[in-house]
Amino acid sequence: MKNLSFDQILNEVKQKNYAVLPFGMSKADLDGAAADFMEFLKIPQETKDKFYFKLDPKNHGSNIGYVRKSKAVGDGDNKEYFHYNLYAEDLLVKIPESDSIPAVKKFFDSARKIYALAENALGETMKEFDNKYPGIYGKFFRKDTHPFFYLRFLKYDIAGKGNFLARAHYDRGQCTLALAESAPGLRIGRNDATLKEVDRVDGTILFMPALGFSDITSTDFTPAWHDVVQSSNDLYNRDVARWAIVFFADTRVDNYMTMDEAHTAKG
Repeated sequence: MKNLSFDQILNEVKQKNYAVLPFGMSKADLDGAAADFMEFLKIPQETKDKFYFKLDPKNHGSNIGYVRKSKAVGDGDNKEYFHYNLYAEDLLVKIPESDSIPAVKKFFDSARKIYALAENALGETMKEFDNKYPGIYGKFFRKDTHPFFYLRFLKYDIAGKGNFLARAHYDRGQCTLALAESAPGLRIGRNDATLKEVDRVDGTILFMPALGFSDITSTDFTPAWHDVVQSSNDLYNRDVARWAIVFFADTRVDNYMTMDEAHTAKG
């Protein structure tokens, strides 16, 4: 599959609020990286907790490394995730356990490969946008600092029988690349009424405008409202409901958009 032109991306976004892009890694390899993440999650909790750093205390979305969310302490759901980026290379890989524990090293190696491919996919896409919006490529790929990108590995705990639901929301940044999931169930639209389940094709990823993308492009790029509805028949295993690998991109290091804004449909 060839890279999409700007007009092709725009047409797909207008039709379904996302566009399908080529990606240089197979679903099988992405599944393998997810398995490496699951092995990382098996290391002791006190060790996992060492892999955490917040770039900006005021910015909800600026954490890198490992995070555990729990309903028991007021979070929306029970999950674990890991944010990997170039800041992680600067900070987290210097933690002794990143090299001394094989599961950590293997996971970091997988994350590094996927991050590089996702960054390249975003770069090729923004080059197309640069023809229409001169300078947009440089906003994402700044020369004075690391880009504000996050590769997220996400694992949802088993939640009981029935449907496993990630509440509908917009992403807080400017665009998202949905790279892989363990099962069907991702739905994308403009609002609740237009949500439609996505069909995945091997060797492709999904480009989704986030809340801030129209600020640097146009109102044609309405943000992708999305959720996850998953049958209990699609569980990953007896301990894990679902996993996903997602790449978030922003041009702003000071994005203080609230959770309420992200979880309120605009139209």
